[in-house]
Amino acid sequence: MRFTFFRCPLRLPSFVAICIAASSLSAPVFSGTISLAWDEVSDTDLEGYRVYFDQAAESFSQSVDVGLTPEVTLSGLDSCSTYYIAVKARGSDGSESPEFSTEISGWARPEVLSVGPGAVERDSQVALTIAGANFRTGATIQLDNPGVTVNSVSVDSCSQITAQVSISASAALGNVDVEVINPDQTFGAGAALVSVFADLTAPLISAVQAVDVDSMAATIGWFRFALRMRRCANCRKPAALR
Repeated sequence: MRFTFFRCPLRLPSFVAICIAASSLSAPVFSGTISLAWDEVSDTDLEGYRVYFDQAAESFSQSVDVGLTPEVTLSGLDSCSTYYIAVKARGSDGSESPEFSTEISGWARPEVLSVGPGAVERDSQVALTIAGANFRTGATIQLDNPGVTVNSVSVDSCSQITAQVSISASAALGNVDVEVINPDQTFGAGAALVSVFADLTAPLISAVQAVDVDSMAATIGWFRFALRMRRCANCRKPAALR
């Protein structure tokens, strides 16, 4: 999550002004966390930064020291909850800047846990139910298969999204990653949560013949699998086939 902090001046004991502003993070993105960064302060008296956060505005019960690194990822956050965050600079004697940066607020990143149904077939339309956390009103989804088109998205709750999708007749077969993007552009993804198949129709069994079966009941199952075959020039036939 990229936030903008802007409140000048924030002053260290040496009275050096600090303006904290947003900058891009190169660190990995983690679901269920809040990541933020600010402009680095150049001052010999700077010891580091302290990031304050809480679920109540202007009331910070939690903080974390980040040393001289002007970025942090907050973890262990409650789902579907608004967090308020502000930063102070710390001097070498342990004192802090007298004022906080501008307070910002936001949710943790979306977390995508499961998708149902987990299997879809070509040339069909399906309603996908996405389960997870931190889904905000107005969220969108993306699937990494160009043959799968998202027609509509409904955020049912902060833990569930329903998406109407169309699978083309030429959609690539295999696993599909699902990404949820909140209106503030924070996102979370789930890998290989949906699989595209050519055909999901169960085979038609016209007759079953029982031989040497004592029980009067039987369970018949069907499975889809693929065989990879290669030609073997020097293979020997089994004895029964010679």
